[in-house]
Amino acid sequence: MVASNGAHALYKFGDGMPDDRPWSYENVWAVEDLSDRKRLIIAPKSTKLDIFERLAEIVPESFWLLYVLVVPRGEGNAGRYQSCELQSLDQVRRFLHEFKDLLETDGRQNLWIHSTCGSATLVFDRHGLVYGYGPVNNWTKILKQIGLTEVPSRAIKIPNPHSHHYHAEFDAEARRLLEYLEWRHTPLRDQDLE
Repeated sequence: MVASNGAHALYKFGDGMPDDRPWSYENVWAVEDLSDRKRLIIAPKSTKLDIFERLAEIVPESFWLLYVLVVPRGEGNAGRYQSCELQSLDQVRRFLHEFKDLLETDGRQNLWIHSTCGSATLVFDRHGLVYGYGPVNNWTKILKQIGLTEVPSRAIKIPNPHSHHYHAEFDAEARRLLEYLEWRHTPLRDQDLE
């Protein structure tokens, strides 16, 4: 795990090798069978939040936002920050656009959105992957339309070793994110640290 010194391009997730380069997935997706449901795993090469937003557009409103701060840098305490008020799709879009650079470029956090109508949940994790629980068949149609390729779930792997990058350049933005909404704070869970 690395904090940037500003000497190179900013990125959230690296290959963990001695010269540590940004990690890039192959623009693929897979459906994984869990014991009780199916889960969509999306490994986009770029525009991760654009895909996240596009998938959210077909989920019924309203939404809870869950911002999971895994590695704080003075902006707040580590933990889960759930929005105190339900958010409309427009509010979620504004949030994603407002904090796009932080969310896509800094590895300190995960972001979840959960629809109150049904059980749809989208997760953008700190490894640059998007997970979807819910209308998997509808989401896969969108992924095909935008040019991502289906692969077996075992083909999508987080590299080992790897690195997470936390940039001083985003510390003020992370503080602003925690002030942007009213949040209810709870401790991290083991799954948040994976």
